[in-house]
Amino acid sequence: SANFIDPNAGIGKSVSVSGFTLGGTDAGNYTSVGSTAGATADIAQALLTVTAADTSRIYGDANPTFSGSIAGFVNGETAGVLTAAPTYGTTATLISNVGSYAIVGAGGTATNYSFSYVDASLGITTRPLTITANAQSKTYGDVDPTLSYAIGATAAGTGLANGDTLGGSLARIAGETVVGGPYAIQQGSLAASSNYT
Repeated sequence: SANFIDPNAGIGKSVSVSGFTLGGTDAGNYTSVGSTAGATADIAQALLTVTAADTSRIYGDANPTFSGSIAGFVNGETAGVLTAAPTYGTTATLISNVGSYAIVGAGGTATNYSFSYVDASLGITTRPLTITANAQSKTYGDVDPTLSYAIGATAAGTGLANGDTLGGSLARIAGETVVGGPYAIQQGSLAASSNYT
């Protein structure tokens, strides 16, 4: 039989060989000088597959905590044998636009394991935006007042973020007579970037 000096992965590890005998029809022509011997051999690391988990967030919010799963442990071992657990990261920042960004795992180490990483996706979705036109009035014959609005921005994940602003302006239904009013104030050309909905 042959046995490694220990079960851990490594190159050129000592192997103890014992209990061998001569056999075959001509065995009598030989004399064994012993029943033990030494040798060296390699133990390759087992492969762990680290798979990052997909997740999402709203444009302008902070990245969530990323996570993943690890498969491939042998001999009943668990993540407790890791000398360093994998970490997960992305290139997406607070100001990244709506879209899909890779979540990448890295940094896992273990004596008896090598690591393979499977990326995941961080989806950045549009930020809800509520615009409310302020009611206005004027005297017949006067020029229109400036049409203003309020932005609903009290809840997390709503309102403008990252210093963004709106472009354009509100508009109202045409008309100048008292009898024809009131005249609705509409969105007109007022708009946000594609990071909002």
